[in-house]
Amino acid sequence: LMGSEIKVENGENLHFSVKVEGTELIESIHLVSSQGETGLWDTPVSTVVSVDLEKTFTSESEWYYVRVKQIDGHMAWCSPVWVDAES
Repeated sequence: LMGSEIKVENGENLHFSVKVEGTELIESIHLVSSQGETGLWDTPVSTVVSVDLEKTFTSESEWYYVRVKQIDGHMAWCSPVWVDAES
């Protein structure tokens, strides 16, 4: 959940499930992390978009958040999730 902190084993797959409801067509959805950015969606055809992504966790600590842009230029983003390696 947004704002949470979780612990996982190195090499474990993280599953991200994102649902966005906009007031205009969604232009793009990005998963932003401390390691970079991944484009999840870039085809503006709907005001409601659901996407899923799996990513392998390979560090000691990372954070992730979702950033959304509508075709009218308005943007939104969520609170980050912190992921730490289990000791």
